[in-house]
Amino acid sequence: MRSAPPIAWIAPSAIAADQVGRDGGQFRFRTDNFVSDAQLLVQQDGRLLHTARFRRLTPNLSARLDGRWIKEVDWDGGDLDLVLCDCAGIPLEDQ
Repeated sequence: MRSAPPIAWIAPSAIAADQVGRDGGQFRFRTDNFVSDAQLLVQQDGRLLHTARFRRLTPNLSARLDGRWIKEVDWDGGDLDLVLCDCAGIPLEDQ
């Protein structure tokens, strides 16, 4: 999975079809900055797989991302991209 600032990291950062449970599991991620009223987009090859909203993200505190969207992954497709956007859908890395 690829992520862009202000996402510092996500765990696990790699997934495989044979390692994923039926519910997709859970992911944890952290940001480098304080972020308010954001949405996290999970995309693959330009296709939106999942959106999650976060009221407040704080550096050094992990946030949880539900993995139910895993069933939408095309295992033969490209990388998964995680993009953190403001409430208007504009990527925070572009601001």
